[in-house]
Amino acid sequence: MEVFTYTHTKDHDRNTFVDRRALSVNENYTTARERIVTSQTDESEAESRIDEVALYLEDVGG
Repeated sequence: MEVFTYTHTKDHDRNTFVDRRALSVNENYTTARERIVTSQTDESEAESRIDEVALYLEDVGG
């Protein structure tokens, strides 16, 4: 997701997204990731088991 954020923000500032779709993908990804982490009993273990690529593909519809 770091590459997505870098390439889809203005001047690579990692804050100002280039369009609404990029912002939406970022928000959906963040929400899904938080949902997974909070559903696990051990948050540090949950963070290490999150499949970042699968979450990204789910959010972009791939």
